[in-house]
Amino acid sequence: MGPLDAIASGLRDRVRRRADAATIAAPEQERMASMRSILDAVDAYRGSTVVHPLTFLLHLNHHLDDRCTIVLDTGAHTLWAAQFLQLTQRQRVLVSSRLGTMGFSLPAAIAAHLTHPHHRVIAICGDGGLQMVAGELATAVQHRLPIILVVFNNGLLRNVSAQQTTPYGTVLRNPDFVALARAFGADGAVVDGTTDVDAVLRHACDERVAPFLIDLHCDPRLMAPLSKWEKTFAPLSLA
Repeated sequence: MGPLDAIASGLRDRVRRRADAATIAAPEQERMASMRSILDAVDAYRGSTVVHPLTFLLHLNHHLDDRCTIVLDTGAHTLWAAQFLQLTQRQRVLVSSRLGTMGFSLPAAIAAHLTHPHHRVIAICGDGGLQMVAGELATAVQHRLPIILVVFNNGLLRNVSAQQTTPYGTVLRNPDFVALARAFGADGAVVDGTTDVDAVLRHACDERVAPFLIDLHCDPRLMAPLSKWEKTFAPLSLA
């Protein structure tokens, strides 16, 4: 309490000066420049042995209905999905959140489909995460669950390697994931830079009684877009 002019002066001195328009617009301009560079890079992968994650995710957006459940594992694919999947308020997204658990997506997708059997369930994981729980494909087959499992296959624990100054223990020797899925009684397809992505997704969304695995061949050198904090504190290339 006190004189009104003294209170007003005190509040004025405590309130920070508003940023000018240029300062406010700078982060958005930076993001738009980053998005343009990503879109420019997409074209370089057309017709190659690998596909750009953005290409696949933009196609996937057209196959997500209102009753779709997305399950995200932990890894570089989580960053790609978080930034480029176009979701509605009616769709559910399951993540392990702050636990950062690799191998989360396939068991969680099984639980999601058992809970909501009439919903389409799409699990997105990395090759490292899938190798931790690949045996759960047998569980999904046994329960006749038509889960769509998307595997970002780059032969590398990408987010771990990005934090290393000396590479150690992050290169993966992967199996043929489609052959592995079929060995369990599921089905699958490989997606690379020559693939008709929409055709594969239409086939994956067909009515079925077993999982469908999409083996997404990705460039191990490709980094997901990072925030300023991540760019400051994470090495961005393998030394």
